[in-house]
Amino acid sequence: MQVLLLLTLAAAFAPAHLTSVDLSCDCRLWHLRDTSINLHCVRGQDGASRVSCQTAEEVDIPAGYRYIPGFALIKLYGTMKPWPGAKKACEDEGAQLAVPRNSAHYDGLKQFFKARRLGWGNIGVTDQASEGVFVGVDGRPVGNIPWSPGQPDNHQGIEHCVDYNSAGGSNDVDCANAAPYFCERPLRAPIPEGYVWMGDAGRFYKVHYERRVFAEAARECKAENGRLAVTDTRRRGEAALELFDLDVDSFQVYLVGFTDQAVEGDFVTETGRHLRDMEFQAWGINEPNNNDNGRPENCLALSKRGFYNDVRCDNPLPFICEILP
Repeated sequence: MQVLLLLTLAAAFAPAHLTSVDLSCDCRLWHLRDTSINLHCVRGQDGASRVSCQTAEEVDIPAGYRYIPGFALIKLYGTMKPWPGAKKACEDEGAQLAVPRNSAHYDGLKQFFKARRLGWGNIGVTDQASEGVFVGVDGRPVGNIPWSPGQPDNHQGIEHCVDYNSAGGSNDVDCANAAPYFCERPLRAPIPEGYVWMGDAGRFYKVHYERRVFAEAARECKAENGRLAVTDTRRRGEAALELFDLDVDSFQVYLVGFTDQAVEGDFVTETGRHLRDMEFQAWGINEPNNNDNGRPENCLALSKRGFYNDVRCDNPLPFICEILP
């Protein structure tokens, strides 16, 4: 409500000759990810103020997505929906109905049936535009569909969508029939070797055991289409800890993506998000102390025991990279 009041006042007291006001707000929410919001306040010709908002937050991946190497992040929903409803449900969470394009993709989908105790699911393939010409929801032609015997048959002239079943076959089906469905989150870029998908955290992680100073570590993560890990929530902190081998040097610390080089004590990410506003803030005893034998410690490391230490940015350490899907 305070933000809305601020917007109303900003628009109301803007000089009469101005027709719009642009604002940028950082909303820091305890126990939630902080969010940057761009606000555009417009004064209409009738003098009324109107506000449009665009958020620039990092999108969370819903739980249950699994990584199929060489394909995408996939989730099988057991909720029964007609094909159009399933398509919308996937799109509403930033995904699409899954479009497998080769045998490896279909084999990946097949893994889901036993775990979910389901026998079939709709995929994002249809010939609604032209009978017998099957395309994906992205509009691209789809070949290599593993049709079941006698399929597709367009029974009664109303079967224009496609499913995939636990026997490894596909049928054309009535788009109005409710069924489970597969959602696919395409990846921005191929995932380099060594990265592990941590579904609870919604991130790919990789521990680099070679030692680098902070700037070098950040560059190596970027070269892999990632960044130094931002352990902003408890589940992401716990996910990072699961990567460690506790039998080897349990006191080792690993660089993560925070620094207070700009303002002492205010650790921020490369995108300006503040550690103090994040859920995961597990400091070690007497940390941060900004003191390594008189030398400043302006970078952050996570120990295998789950605590943060401030460390020298020029001290070569192992590091953790993450890739956002």
